[in-house]
Amino acid sequence: MHMEDVDFINSLLKHSFAFRLYKRKSSFEIIFDQADRFNKQNAKKYEFVLLLKPYLSDDYPELVFAYINACLSFKNKTNRSSSIPLEMLIYLSGAKSITEAISKLGADKKGEFLIFSNSLDTLDTMEREGLIECREELKNRNINAEDLPALSNIAKNKLEAT
Repeated sequence: MHMEDVDFINSLLKHSFAFRLYKRKSSFEIIFDQADRFNKQNAKKYEFVLLLKPYLSDDYPELVFAYINACLSFKNKTNRSSSIPLEMLIYLSGAKSITEAISKLGADKKGEFLIFSNSLDTLDTMEREGLIECREELKNRNINAEDLPALSNIAKNKLEAT
């Protein structure tokens, strides 16, 4: 890995990541539209809001690596999708198409869902506006480059167990 990539990754990790379980207080379309609008407005800052199926609650390490890989693909112009969250879904799902990735891991239109984001302000705004209600804070912490080996070991051990 090039030193410029290491510096880039360190700059990505300066944000605090939130991983929360939510229940809907508004329609899926309204929640999705607000997340999509945020993602488009903040793509150049590598900020995102990703809506996921609730069974992914143990996949925090994989989500961090998917975020890093997605950002690197945009930086290096090797991305296969139009946004960081979609690129993350492709990495996480191992799918060949965006449609397949969304079907496998994207939030369903009914029931609870997970949000993984590096924009705590956006999540707080969505809560204040009454769109979502946090059911459980799964993770909310800063990550830095020193954390990556430990996260990598967690992810590797989970893969080996399956």
